Amino acid sequence: MFGITRKFICRLVMMLVVLLSTAVFNIQAVTKSAIYLVNIDAAIGPASYDYLKVSLEKANSRNAHLIIVKLDTPGGLASSMREMTQLILNSKAPVAVYVAPSGANAASAGAFLVYAAHVASMAPGTNIGAASPLPIGSDTPLPNTPSDGENGTSDADKPADSSPVSTAQTKIIEDLTAYMRSLAEVNQRNAELGVEMITKGSSFSAQEALKNGIINFISPDLKALLKQLHGYKLTVAGKPITLSTSGKQIIPLEPNWRYDFLSIITNPNVTYILLIAGIYGVLFELYSPGALFPGILGAICLILAGYGLHLLPLNYAGLFLLILGIILIVAETFVTSYGLFGIGGFIAFIVGSVFLLDTLYPVYSVSKVIIGVMAILSATILSIIANFVVNSLRQRQITGSGGMIGKRGIAVTDFQETGQIECDGSVFTATAATPIKSRQRVIVTEVRGIKLVVKPDNESRSL
Repeated sequence: MFGITRKFICRLVMMLVVLLSTAVFNIQAVTKSAIYLVNIDAAIGPASYDYLKVSLEKANSRNAHLIIVKLDTPGGLASSMREMTQLILNSKAPVAVYVAPSGANAASAGAFLVYAAHVASMAPGTNIGAASPLPIGSDTPLPNTPSDGENGTSDADKPADSSPVSTAQTKIIEDLTAYMRSLAEVNQRNAELGVEMITKGSSFSAQEALKNGIINFISPDLKALLKQLHGYKLTVAGKPITLSTSGKQIIPLEPNWRYDFLSIITNPNVTYILLIAGIYGVLFELYSPGALFPGILGAICLILAGYGLHLLPLNYAGLFLLILGIILIVAETFVTSYGLFGIGGFIAFIVGSVFLLDTLYPVYSVSKVIIGVMAILSATILSIIANFVVNSLRQRQITGSGGMIGKRGIAVTDFQETGQIECDGSVFTATAATPIKSRQRVIVTEVRGIKLVVKPDNESRSL
């Protein structure tokens, strides 16, 4: 009986091992032949970079057959764009960037992602381009650069109001055009039009992009794209690959909690508010030691703001001006400067706020409305504090020896120069320049050590 039971258990274990092995093999086979989908539909920044990085690492670790990046972006930070293009270029699995759905665009930094892709496609009704860097605080593209003449545009063709470009802006444009040309060379795309997107801010429809060799396909939907990619030959990491997309499973890679956290913390307006709140929290803690709550909350806000500024292109001059402005405004409540500290502090506060982030893209600049609101709020709060301080200084001291001046008392005995009076329920030694009679009301005019200087209270009668 025991032998039969033992054989049964052994056979059962073997069957389970076989079933599990088969299941694992099937899962590996499915994931190895699977197509992974990444959906980027926001501005290019630290959050989208982290999302793409995690997604590509996961897909490459599973030996993905193809990775599709569905793209819809107004642009973003050049630093994040470069990091994302590097991820695409260095991916072990081929990456297809698909600008969709209809009405979507791959503007500014998004155009670079399309050029970096091994395969590029756009849905009907989409557009690509407008990759000119924007000056800080501007909503219009930079004027044409001198290099436009080399691309067939003469000086006579340029607008009459075209303003000169600074050396710094010229360097930025030259760097971006060189990077665009290098991406075009890697994936055999139209380098001339790619440069034109930067120097002239040109934008192209899906049909124009296909006709001019910017993209490989126009795909109405994802199903159509997979059908077009079946049998398509390309080179990835120096190795020729023939795509086989028919019947492949599509696995969406959703963003995790890090994406949501980074999206919030790298919002310039949120980071700015956290920074201001953190600085005020610490200053209020120093102003009123032992309160604890302002200091703890301020420290948390400063840590979160510091993490956000670490990921964003921070302008240290703007940061120092912002901090200096707040310190000067607070100093106005303690030092009599006749408004110089306050005025200088507000100027430094506003200038530092405007130039806090060193970015050419408006989406990653602090809103002027937020700056105005915070400036007004700071002025209101500090006006209340200043009013409280001034009123407290004007109030008569009610404790200590200084608090005795002006109080009324009653003489205990007659005295010529020195005697005793009763004041506030206590007996004090007092001196007077004139004779004082017993039970006569007196008023304290001065405090000399432990003695009170009094004079007759002419407004009251003797008791």
